[in-house]
Amino acid sequence: MTHEEAKQKLQTQIDKGKTLLEQPGGWNFENVKRRREEYYSWDTYNGNLLRALFTTDEHRSSYHFGLGGRTEFKNLPEEVSDLLDDIRYKTRQIQDVYDEIDLIQLDPSIQASSSVTDRAYGQGTLSSRKRAVSNKVFIVHGHDDVARLEVANVLQKLKLQPIILNEQLNQGLTVIEKIERHSDVAFAVVLLTPDDVGQSKQMHDEGKVLNGRARQNVIFEMGYFYAKLTRSHVCVLLKGATETPSDISGVVYTQMEVAGAWKLELANEMKGAGLPVTLDDLYA
Repeated sequence: MTHEEAKQKLQTQIDKGKTLLEQPGGWNFENVKRRREEYYSWDTYNGNLLRALFTTDEHRSSYHFGLGGRTEFKNLPEEVSDLLDDIRYKTRQIQDVYDEIDLIQLDPSIQASSSVTDRAYGQGTLSSRKRAVSNKVFIVHGHDDVARLEVANVLQKLKLQPIILNEQLNQGLTVIEKIERHSDVAFAVVLLTPDDVGQSKQMHDEGKVLNGRARQNVIFEMGYFYAKLTRSHVCVLLKGATETPSDISGVVYTQMEVAGAWKLELANEMKGAGLPVTLDDLYA
C-alpha cells in the first residue's frame, strides 16, 4: 500500500463526509434521523480504516468514533446543528490525517487497496480472525453475583469460556491493565444491574426518588468494549429498574427477566456475531 493509495482511501471518506452535510429540499426529523444513521456507519468505517492503515497506536487510536442509536430528539434546528457539527468535526479529523499522510508510517502488511477495505470492515486482520474463532466472552458486571453466575453458566452450557476479571491473576497489574490483558475476546456481555443509586442535582433539589444505577466500572467497561469490539459484539443485559446511559439512548437492551428468555436472546446475539454457538446446547 503506497501513500498515494492511502490518500485515495482517505479522500473518498472526506468526500462522503461533505456529501453527508448536504440535504436538498431542507431538513425534517425523518431525514435527520436517517442521516445520523448514515453518519454513524461512515464514522465507524473511518475509525476502522485508520486502524487498518497505520502501524502506530497514535494514528490508529487518534480517531474517536461515536456510538449510535439516538431516538430522543430536541427541536429540529438543534438536531440539525448537532448533526452537522459532528460531521464537520470528523471530516476535519480525516482531513488532518490526509494532510500528514506522507509523514506517517503505513502498515507494510497491506499489499493492495482491497485489503484495506476488508480490514476497515473488520475482515482480514489478525485480531478479527482471532475473534471469529475465539470462544472467550468477557463478562462486565457489578455487585450482582447471582446475575454474573447465571450468565457464566449460560456461556459454559454453550461451550464458551467466560472471562471474569476478578478471577484472573493480578500479577501486579492495575485494573485497566488487567482489562487490556484479558480483552482479547470474541464478545462481551455487560450486566447493567441496580447496584448503586444516584440522580442529577436538579432531581435531587426537586426531592425526587433516587434511580437505580450500574456501577461506574460497568459503564466504563461497556464503553471500552463498544470501542474495541464494536456494538455488534456486545450484548447489554438490563436487570430491574436500572437507569441506562443517555449517550447510547436507543440501543436495544435485553431485559434479564425471571422467565429466562434472555438466555436465548443472548445466544442468538453471539451466534449472529460469528461465535461457535449451538442453540440446542442451551437445553441439553
